[in-house]
Amino acid sequence: MEVILSQLPDFFRPYSGPMLLVALSLILSAFAIQSRLLPRPVRPLDGSTLERPTKSKLSVKDVLPEVTIEPVDPNFDWKKEEPAPYRPFKNAPYRVNMAIQRADPQNIIVIENSYLKSTKLRERIMNERADISMACHPSAEAALKELYCTVTDFLMKRYPMYFHVKENGATFYNKIKDESFPLDPASEDRLEVLKFLGRTIEEDFIILLKNGEKGELENEYVWRAGVSCYPNGFVPGEKFNKPLTAIHGPVPQYLERLKVSMNKFFERLRVNEFVVRYNWSMQAHTNIFAPSMNHGTRTAASVKPLSPEDLDFNKVFMRVEKQCFTRLPKTKADVMFIRTYTTPVTKIKAENRAEDFCGAIDGLSDGFAIYKNKVLWGDAVKAYLKGESSGLTEEVYDFDIFEAQLNGELMKK
Repeated sequence: MEVILSQLPDFFRPYSGPMLLVALSLILSAFAIQSRLLPRPVRPLDGSTLERPTKSKLSVKDVLPEVTIEPVDPNFDWKKEEPAPYRPFKNAPYRVNMAIQRADPQNIIVIENSYLKSTKLRERIMNERADISMACHPSAEAALKELYCTVTDFLMKRYPMYFHVKENGATFYNKIKDESFPLDPASEDRLEVLKFLGRTIEEDFIILLKNGEKGELENEYVWRAGVSCYPNGFVPGEKFNKPLTAIHGPVPQYLERLKVSMNKFFERLRVNEFVVRYNWSMQAHTNIFAPSMNHGTRTAASVKPLSPEDLDFNKVFMRVEKQCFTRLPKTKADVMFIRTYTTPVTKIKAENRAEDFCGAIDGLSDGFAIYKNKVLWGDAVKAYLKGESSGLTEEVYDFDIFEAQLNGELMKK
């Protein structure tokens, strides 16, 4: 044995060169594979750098660990909380994809300085436009009441200085609005539960259930309940009890690019998982309740472009939807929260984002240019951003879209 061992180095010496190269190649290959799998820095919407979360090893059927909701700072003052400055546009061609990312569970629902006026406006919309702004199919009643408990529990944990249980232990109290609602909605009518939620948070919400009654599309998720006070160019009442494919019928390339991935997304969404996506559009009017006008349905040739000289750009808005998704633990219903932000074009220009936004406008082409009404407002907005026109006024001022619509007329169907 000692003789054999002593001869091993001489035996391998002729192969040391090739073996070294093979070993080096294997090491480099492993490093390349690892570098692809490791999380890479991504650029979030605010321009900072974050680490992409590593993929979960849980299967799509598993429940993720429960999230602990942390209270805001004790000195938090909702009146001083400015709306989040989301700017999801890019100086590039518009791409059709879901563009989802992980969401911070602490910010699924937020309280900002628009809260009081916005929730009062929502109350008015639900009272005057109940037929198109809210609905609940009987199949979604259990999910709706579970969502009510989820939202009120979140608010009491996240904002304990404004939301808490009253002394009797059976009432949820909203200090900002001085309103009380039942803590347990079990015995409440489902439409009343919709109103309780709709006037307590600024977020619209949609409950989606897998499949539907006979005759509906197979393997589709159906809009079974929700409140939609801030529709963006569609009539919510016409979307209730419709599957996703029918709801997104007007969206260009939905069938070809998004239908399969969207249904798979809702199928795979897990309990205690929170994801978010953003989209942007434009409107040259002052209605945040906008069941019409924001989307084009005609050919580009039939739309008369707006003149920049006819517009007050303090009242021309980039409209952003923050769409958050999660799954309820008991009923397993999927929920979508939609928070709508309107930012005047004057502010985008003041932020020195004019070049980027012009690039985003130019990036809208073909079907999406029509769908987003680019032909109507595109040239006028670009003229303002480039300094070619000041519009009706050079004065820059704050316009309160909630107060204006709260005290004005609501847009008709």
